[in-house]
Amino acid sequence: MNLRAFGGGELTGEKLVRYAFFDEAGVGSMKDDPNATVVGAIVHCDTQLKPLETFLADLRQIYIPASHRDGFIFHATEMFSRKGPVFGDTSLISDDQIKKIIEAFMSIPERFGLPLVVDSTPKEHAAKAMGLENSSVADKTLHAHGSAFFACVFTVERWMREHAPSEYCQLVIENNDHARKTFDRTNKLLCDDRAEELLGASKIDVVGKYLPMRHIRKTPLFEEKSADSVLTLVDFCAYVFSKHAKALENPKMGEHPIFTPLAERLVQNVFLPWVE
Repeated sequence: MNLRAFGGGELTGEKLVRYAFFDEAGVGSMKDDPNATVVGAIVHCDTQLKPLETFLADLRQIYIPASHRDGFIFHATEMFSRKGPVFGDTSLISDDQIKKIIEAFMSIPERFGLPLVVDSTPKEHAAKAMGLENSSVADKTLHAHGSAFFACVFTVERWMREHAPSEYCQLVIENNDHARKTFDRTNKLLCDDRAEELLGASKIDVVGKYLPMRHIRKTPLFEEKSADSVLTLVDFCAYVFSKHAKALENPKMGEHPIFTPLAERLVQNVFLPWVE
């Protein structure tokens, strides 16, 4: 029996060589988080995964006190906001050490040559497109994340076709209820006859060009975050890109200071022409 691709098509890649790790940001209120952001990092299983996991594990070993290493996981919100049992305690970690950790995370995509994919969808925009203007903030957030994940998956599919046509890719997503619901929403979009209408893709014929997908395995892996998990990297990137998307709506905030180096690793979003 042939393996199936995301969306139900036939998986045509010959071997599994890449993982695409995904995380999201923007689960707060409409005021604090008007956009739902999803970020993915494409990682080569043989040449990049183990060195990257070792790099992340070393960061914990270097900067996190031994008394707090067990079970410790890097979270971008805690890093940038000085919150949590470690980052919130000035006796355990200094501002300079946090700065070095942030700089280390910032360097990872370039250091390891990782392509990044991102989409930041305004929650109200997604709700309006799907006729959900009167739904709850939680529902609007879920549908917006579904749309953003949808766009990111298409971008990964295009990258695989252009750069790794003989391979297929495994999606890796954090194991939590919101992520599972986001995935389910995306899967429904792929199977919805109105997908082009709902996403505005009829304007640029993107959906028709990349469906059926051929290089992304249908069933994702839902993984728990750990100190050396690549999910901590995409958590970091999602936080930064989410803040950048908000800054675009409010220029007074200014561009996030570490947006540019991360942006240099971005793969162009296949849906970018329709983003308003």
